[in-house]
Amino acid sequence: MKYILFVRYETDAERKRIDYAVERWSDRINITKPRGMAILLDADESLIPDFMDDLLSRLELRELRDRGKVQVFRAEPCSIDIEHKRRVLTYEFNVNKQAMERFLNYMISKIGGSYEYSSEKTKVYSAYTKKGYIRIEVTLGENRVAIALEGYGDVVNFFSARIDEEMKIFLGGE
Repeated sequence: MKYILFVRYETDAERKRIDYAVERWSDRINITKPRGMAILLDADESLIPDFMDDLLSRLELRELRDRGKVQVFRAEPCSIDIEHKRRVLTYEFNVNKQAMERFLNYMISKIGGSYEYSSEKTKVYSAYTKKGYIRIEVTLGENRVAIALEGYGDVVNFFSARIDEEMKIFLGGE
C-alpha cells in the first residue's frame, strides 16, 4: 500500500527534523521525496483531463516520454491512529516556593526546555531532542508541583525519567 503524506512545517529547523526522520526510516520503508510540487485536487473527475492538458501544456517537455514528469494518484484521506502520550508527575515539597520556582527554571533549562507562555498558575515549555519534541506544563502550588509532559514516541518516557531523577535529588529522595 502506498501513502502520500502532506507534512506542514513552520521553520527550517522543523523541516530538517522531518528530513532526519525520513532518513532514519529509509532503510525500513521505501520512501520517495518527489522533486517538484504536490497539488491536492478536490474536483469532479471529469475535469481532471482538462486540467492535466492545461498543466502539461505549460511544462517544458522535450520529448513525449517527459510526460512522466507528472504522476497522478487517486487519493483518499485515511486516519492512522497514533497514540499521543501524556504523563503527569506530582511532587510535594517543604522548601520555600521561590526556591522551588528557581530550581524548576534551572531544571527546565538544563534539559533544554524553552519557555513558551504562561497561563494562570501554569508555565508552558517545549523541548526537542533526538527522541522528539515535547511540551512541558509546570503548575506550581504552595507546597505541590505538577509537571505534565505531552508528546509522541519515546520522548515522554525519556523526559519523565530525567525530570523525576532531578526532582528526587533536589527534594532529597522523597
